[in-house]
Amino acid sequence: GIDGLTFMVHDPIQVKQSDGIGRNVVDNFHAAMKRAGKKRGYIVAFTFGKGAREEVARLRREEGIEIALLTVEEILSKPPS
Repeated sequence: GIDGLTFMVHDPIQVKQSDGIGRNVVDNFHAAMKRAGKKRGYIVAFTFGKGAREEVARLRREEGIEIALLTVEEILSKPPS
């Protein structure tokens, strides 16, 4: 599902409190994005597995869908703007 939306452009966000997020999470999020009519979204988790990264690449290449996989560490290490 979709846990929230980005400010201003309202892209969907899903947050997972776990490690090794796999392809199934990306597939489920993609289905929720399609229902919402969105082509760009974000999944936030502690870490992502190879299957998640491969599925994101496939969706970008074959369907033009942009899903960014963001780790909590990446978010917390970015300086404030």
